[in-house]
Amino acid sequence: MENETKCNCGENCNCKSKFWNKFLTFVLLLGVIVMGVLAILKDKIPNDNNLVSVSAEGRVFAKPDIATINLGIKTGVKKEAQEAVKEGSDKMNSIIDKMKKLEIEERDIKTTSYSLNPSYIYPREGGVPQIAGYELYQQITVKIRNLDQIGEVIKEATNSGANQMGSVAFTIDDTDALRAMARTEAIKKAKEKARAIEKESGINLGKIVGVYENDYYSMPVYESRAMGGDSMMAKSIAQEVAVSPIINPGESETTLTVTLTYKVK
Repeated sequence: MENETKCNCGENCNCKSKFWNKFLTFVLLLGVIVMGVLAILKDKIPNDNNLVSVSAEGRVFAKPDIATINLGIKTGVKKEAQEAVKEGSDKMNSIIDKMKKLEIEERDIKTTSYSLNPSYIYPREGGVPQIAGYELYQQITVKIRNLDQIGEVIKEATNSGANQMGSVAFTIDDTDALRAMARTEAIKKAKEKARAIEKESGINLGKIVGVYENDYYSMPVYESRAMGGDSMMAKSIAQEVAVSPIINPGESETTLTVTLTYKVK
């Protein structure tokens, strides 16, 4: 009879002891590796309790260098669709010709709306409405790069048959430089605020670990009165703009907010 009892694992009874020793050694080794990795990544793992965020706003004001205006024509009701199309086309072509004579480039004149619609008569006693005729509406958007021409554009367009007018909007062609200036100011203010917080609270701020920005561009928009069809009101308004109106573009504002996130030492 053998002195050592055989185990189910095919070895003697100390096989289980050897297995658990190896397993515990592996677990301890894995724990050491994990602790080492965490120690290395400690500074890189975000901890909201050790972070302070400071926000500041930078503002830049500049004069716009581009204006856009919507000009349109609306015919009265014409018996035949061809009549409405011809009248509308003649007037709009005249308006566009005037714009080109004012040295506005073709690329800055864009058709934004064109519609030919039937006009109906609705019987008082009810029944099927009858087509009384057709009216045409066409609108163009004109980009004006010489702001001194705004009044002249309105005058010439109206004198050429424009009886619909939208808003005059002012923009700046290249806003990147303005955004850069606003960003510089915002970062400077944020850093000054951070130093003030550090001094007054007694905490020690370390390096910046995050930057976030949000910008906003405000452009002035001036609403103008809409002129409709061949009404007396349209003719009256046309007489009012026989002299070029004065439209002041003012200044546009570029605002950019920067948030700096500091690590607390």
